[in-house]
Amino acid sequence: TCTDVGGDVTAGDDVTCGNVGGNVQAGDSVHCTGDVQGNVRASDSVTCGNVGGDVSANDSVRCGEVKGNVRASDSVHCSTVVGDVNADSVRFTKDGKGFSFTTR
Repeated sequence: TCTDVGGDVTAGDDVTCGNVGGNVQAGDSVHCTGDVQGNVRASDSVTCGNVGGDVSANDSVRCGEVKGNVRASDSVHCSTVVGDVNADSVRFTKDGKGFSFTTR
């Protein structure tokens, strides 16, 4: 658990933090109450504000704006993705309106 970090954050289990100026990698879940400037990778799920790089999770991804690619084994729920999305189901929410679809 950490507050704002200027560099990278790596943990063997869960990561809970505020803003991160670098990359975040966790053996379990990532939960950031703020933004991440780099990439985010988790063995379980990812929940973040805005992300400036790629996001990868073995379960689900919930983020604000992502400026990179997003990959999740289960679902992706974001406001905006500027990149490719690879997941079983995808939901975009912006200004209170939601759009959902299932990928094949």
